Amino acid sequence: MAKSKFSKTLLKWHSSNARAHPWKNTKNPYFIWLSEIILQQTRVEAGTPYYLKFIKTYPKIQDLANAELDEVYALWKGLGYYSRAKNLHSTAKKIVSEYNGIFPQKYEEILSLKGIGPYTAAAISSFAFDLPYPVIDGNVKRVLARHEGYSKDVLATKAKTDFTRILDILFDPTRPAAFNQAIMDFGATLCKPKAPLCPKCPLHKSCYALKHNVVRTLPVRLSKIKRIDRFFHFFVFKNDNQIIFRKRIDKDIWQNLFDFPIIESAKNEELSQAEASDFLSHLDERLKYSDLVVKGPKSQLLTHQRIIARFYTIKVKNLKCLITESDYHLVDLKNNSSFAVPKIIDWYLKDNSISLFS
Repeated sequence: MAKSKFSKTLLKWHSSNARAHPWKNTKNPYFIWLSEIILQQTRVEAGTPYYLKFIKTYPKIQDLANAELDEVYALWKGLGYYSRAKNLHSTAKKIVSEYNGIFPQKYEEILSLKGIGPYTAAAISSFAFDLPYPVIDGNVKRVLARHEGYSKDVLATKAKTDFTRILDILFDPTRPAAFNQAIMDFGATLCKPKAPLCPKCPLHKSCYALKHNVVRTLPVRLSKIKRIDRFFHFFVFKNDNQIIFRKRIDKDIWQNLFDFPIIESAKNEELSQAEASDFLSHLDERLKYSDLVVKGPKSQLLTHQRIIARFYTIKVKNLKCLITESDYHLVDLKNNSSFAVPKIIDWYLKDNSISLFS
């Protein structure tokens, strides 16, 4: 299909079918960047309230740069993938210190910023500065794979080059922001992963997948992420109104977030009484505890890992003896929400079946 016909059809459809999101009616590169980072691993419905909270709390990039990282983490709580928040904070500091608080306007400079890849750089470049860079996300890949009959693995490394070549033909460089918004909205609302609305599609006459009855088999995804299993045993020390949190200071997942004192084991099995007792004695021989209750397993999928956790709730009278460790913190139960925790810990704290607050 000719470039002009494809883009004109797409833009005409979009003129009356655009999704309404709060970051769409701005050219502010800071707001656009913030929205794109939040939506990297988060659905629009879940990410929108976080976006609104961030721009209210940090209305200027200088406000974000001047904030403490723990404050940013606390605001990010519940979104997961906290490296995104850490990169946001780090990049905001760099823009303030090296660019005088002015967001860079060249694609190459935007791409060089920490936490910003080709897709996000293209989105900021086109939406904020009307630069002719096409975005390539999952929605775009799906639309192009079906329309052009692309039957190779869309997750393969070579696919990015192939889609770039396709967009060299179809992309409208004179209206980059409008084109990018249109094709992403088209994929999200019409050319959906499941149950695409083909009868309503303005591109149905030129769609390869519809013509050859392969809509449900395109796009092809063959590459699979290999995940390792890790088995965590969290010890939840509590008294009537306090709990022990541990700050994760090692270079591992969830760095700088808070969880509970932990043992990691090699097998998906509950700790034996001897293993639990050894751990408690190692922490402090003076520890007086009772009512050990085990909950779990509970799992959380990360990009390259699956965490399988068990929680060992223990009533302790003398909690203060545990905070001799620099990364251990005695926390009032009423104030635990101000601490940024991994999703699996948040699940545990909010699970009514767990006798945490009894």
